Amino acid sequence: MGGNHSCAKEIVNFLNQEGISESVFLKWSGKGAHVHVHERAFSEDLLKKVNPLDAAYGVVEYVNRKLSKKYVEIAERYQTRELNVENEMDLQRVFTCPLSLHRSLNRVAVCFSASTINNFVPQWTDLEHYHHWKGWDQFEAGEADRLAEKAFRTVGAYPSRLKPKLLSQLGILLQSGLRKTNERVLSMLLYPVFRSSAVFG
Repeated sequence: MGGNHSCAKEIVNFLNQEGISESVFLKWSGKGAHVHVHERAFSEDLLKKVNPLDAAYGVVEYVNRKLSKKYVEIAERYQTRELNVENEMDLQRVFTCPLSLHRSLNRVAVCFSASTINNFVPQWTDLEHYHHWKGWDQFEAGEADRLAEKAFRTVGAYPSRLKPKLLSQLGILLQSGLRKTNERVLSMLLYPVFRSSAVFG
């Protein structure tokens, strides 16, 4: 867990330095840590100027670039063969929702606050005795605007080479039985998400 945990802490600290603290939560899905920024941390005014897809992608990409050296140091410290901090928008991530079950492990996806990151242990994901933060969906409107604008100027738009896959997934979603909830589900897909996973050996 060490490498994942350390990467998550670096991301949370960086976001806090950029003024994003009330809209951040963490989720442990079984094999890695996910750091989320609530989509409503982007104001309506910001999203009139920057497409939501570009904002979400840009924030994650910007932070990952800034922390890339830290990630290398963490990988060396924990002697990991592979340490990934991903910036990928995928339909699968929508269904790794709070309290969902892992598809291959006897674990439940639990959320916890940034303030309890030092207390987290994998046992919190135990099916019989899970520990879950019910306040995971809190946010402060607009607190991610400044970072999103800076990231968009630096990173640019979501790569066009990746759009066909994402648009295909969105089409499948909209044709499914989720019509009544698709607005919320789609917004969850556009959460800025940092997914950290590591292979030790």
